[in-house]
This record gives sequence, C-alpha cells and structure tokens, in this order.
Amino acid sequence: SLTSSGKFKNSIDYSTDATDAFSIASGKTKDIYVQGFISNSTSSEKIDIGDILIQSSGANLTLNLFSQAENKLKLERVKADSETLTDNEDTSDYKPGEKVDFSVKVENLYSSSEDLKIEDIDVKVTISSIDDGDDIELETSSSFDLRDGNDKTVNFDFIIPYYAEEGTFDILIEVDGKDENGASHFVTQKNGLVVDKRDDEVSITRAELGNDELQCIRTTTLDVQITNTGSDDQDEVTLKIKSNALGIDVEEKELDLEANSVDDGSYRRSVTILADDNLKPGTYPIDISTFYSNTISSKTGRVNLIVKDCELNTKDDTGSTGSSVVVKTTAQPQLPPSTSGQVFATASSTQDESFKTDNLYLTLLILLNVLAVVGIVFLGYKFL
Repeated sequence: SLTSSGKFKNSIDYSTDATDAFSIASGKTKDIYVQGFISNSTSSEKIDIGDILIQSSGANLTLNLFSQAENKLKLERVKADSETLTDNEDTSDYKPGEKVDFSVKVENLYSSSEDLKIEDIDVKVTISSIDDGDDIELETSSSFDLRDGNDKTVNFDFIIPYYAEEGTFDILIEVDGKDENGASHFVTQKNGLVVDKRDDEVSITRAELGNDELQCIRTTTLDVQITNTGSDDQDEVTLKIKSNALGIDVEEKELDLEANSVDDGSYRRSVTILADDNLKPGTYPIDISTFYSNTISSKTGRVNLIVKDCELNTKDDTGSTGSSVVVKTTAQPQLPPSTSGQVFATASSTQDESFKTDNLYLTLLILLNVLAVVGIVFLGYKFL
C-alpha cells in the first residue's frame, strides 16, 4: 500500500500496480511500479512524497518514497584560474596572499521547443573556514535570466588570507533560479581549495606611500606591514627599509611573529619622509627586505617616491591665469616631535647651489646698481 508522508509542499498524484495481495516464493523477487504525475511548477529539489508499506504474515517493511523533478539548470564548467574542476575535485596548490580567479558557467537546459526562460538566477561560492575560521562568501551582485539553450559565465576573485592555515578547504558552488512556470531549479558542486605553505616565510603584506608624488607639499608617510606566511612560528625576524638618496635606513631585529595568527602574526612600521625643498626632481626607490633567523633572506619589495619641482600659476590684473613659476626655497623642513612606532627621515640634495646663481640675487644686484646711479646723479646736481 502507499501512504502520504505529508512532508512535501507540491501535490503529486501517484498509484501502484500492487493493489492486490500477492505471494513471493523463497529466493524470488517481484517488481512493484509506482507511477506519479509531477506538475510543471514542481521544484527540482528531492522531496519525500510518502511511504511504501509492505505487509506479510512474517514481517512488515516500510520504504521511503522520494521524487525529484528534472533540473534544467546545469553547471557547464567550473574553473579555478586556468584549471577546470569536476565535482569533488581539489584545486592545485595556492600560497597565502595569492589571488584566485574563479569562474562558473551556467546553462539553461530547456530546449527551443519547450521555450522556457529561467529567471532570477543567483550564483554563490562559499570557501569554508579559511578566513581565521570564518567563511569567504562570493555572490553575484545581481540576478540574471537565461533563455532556453543559453549560457552565461560568472567570474569571482578573492585573495587567500595571509594567515590561512595549511590544508584543504571546502568549496561549495550553488546556483538557483525559477522558470516561467514557477518551478525552482537548483544545482550544486563541491570542490576543495588546497593551501600550501613553506615552513619559513615572512612576506611583505603592505608597502604603501600616503602620497607617492611630492611637489609643493614635501612630506609623506610609508606604511609597511610584514606577516608570517609560513607554517612555523618565527622569533628572529628582521625588517629593513632603506633608501640612501632619501636618507632612510631602518632596521628592526628580533621580531616575534606567530604562524596562522591574525593578532600576533604581523608587524607594522611607519616611516615619515621629509623631503628637502632642494631635492632634485626624479624617482627615488625605497627598498624593503625581510629575514628569518635574523639573516636568512625571505622577501624583498620596492616602492618608488616621485619628487617634482613646486609649480605655481600666476595671475594678471584681470584674474586670468598666466605662466607657471617654479618656486624653490632654501628653508629646511622641521622635524615633527618623536612618535612611538615611527621613524622620521629627512631627504636632502647633495648638490651645492650657491645663492649667487639664484635669480633673486641677480635682481637685487641690478636694483642696487640702479640706486647707485641715481645717488650719483643726485649728488652731482646738489653741488652744481
């Protein structure tokens, strides 16, 4: 006999050919057929529609009866960078800080004769517990529609957290939408994201100038952060920040950085740069290096500071903008008061520029000559 479990929302009509009692000899089998009708608006999820109860004089047996409408959404292709992933397949190895480009190609399997559009399709990718125990969730910013036989590729990207532990993290891809009959379609795929780490590695995870181009304002700040991206704890880390031309020479030793730690796995250093007004225009590199066991080189990086002359626009009496004037001053910048966690570096030019070659000197010299001539003429006139 058939009984309804009452666990399904959609009304499904079904019947069986086993309406009369029958006998089965020892070691023999008998097929029982169940036929049902699923409406066009039935969702493609697997649902429990009832039970099959088999009763005999010797024993009773209850079997669950499930139904699932045909799913018309298909994950045509899933890729991690250039690698195509099938269901339950792991990715290649990724390092902390690496960018992962993820793409999901979705297809509407309805035929042109069925002529049904699947609407409001959403794609979601979840990487479980990779971000200090939290998930990374990637979703389409807006839903989209697919006509019968059409497909669309959705792209995501994310960065492997620097403090992610070594191992394989579950990836779940979910796609859902609803066709024009109101039936929901849902498809999933599971994969694994593999994170591999070196035993000893200290990475430069931030190297940023507050202003990478100096002109009239001659001050900027360099923020540097280093992180233990290896699998072993480090208690002898060295950080070096150096630029001879800019007068920067920072060295921090015996830094303690734990592995896989958000709170204790990083160190941050701020360097305030004060560029002399006479510093020649040009590009000035600042080199950053990390070491473990104090002397073993791990990572290197570089940022460039661009220095330009200070140019001001002049205006005539009508307010119109005139030609540019390059302003050069000889005043030395003042160092700000000492601040914990910061290093102040003054950058000055090594070129000797004499005051006598300055335009101001020439102007004053001409003015003095004119005054001298006027004075002589005046005295000559007085004594005539």
